[in-house]
Amino acid sequence: MGSCSRATRRHSRRCSVVRLRRSRMLKRQEGSAAVESIFSMLVIMILVLGVIEITFTLYARNVLMASAHEGSRAAIELGRTSGEAEAIATETVTRATGGLVENLDVDVLTQTVGSRETVTVLVRGSARAIGPVPFPIQVSARSTSSREATVP
Repeated sequence: MGSCSRATRRHSRRCSVVRLRRSRMLKRQEGSAAVESIFSMLVIMILVLGVIEITFTLYARNVLMASAHEGSRAAIELGRTSGEAEAIATETVTRATGGLVENLDVDVLTQTVGSRETVTVLVRGSARAIGPVPFPIQVSARSTSSREATVP
């Protein structure tokens, strides 16, 4: 109890003031553990939802990278047209993401320089907002493939 021993506590006004202050302080702290728990749970929930949002965004970016690669590979290795390469890239994204990527835009650029044919596929979209981020996150990927042009 500090400087207030049992013998002096009865006669000392100082000791009664100290006891009164301690009891008031304890009463003011009633329920503070619940409030602290609620705030800490809120912070943890926001962090967990943020990690989930980052995970979905990285997944969407990886799917766009794979679909751009598939589109350029189809155009170069399989001899498909630009329209078919665009359709392959679009189908790959829609099958793999299930609506996670919105506003999908696929551009296919074919260039022939000398005897080298180059196909570039650019896939852009926005990952739908799921967690605490209130706006969609833009993701994009580009893939370029080339081969020696065939001589007719």
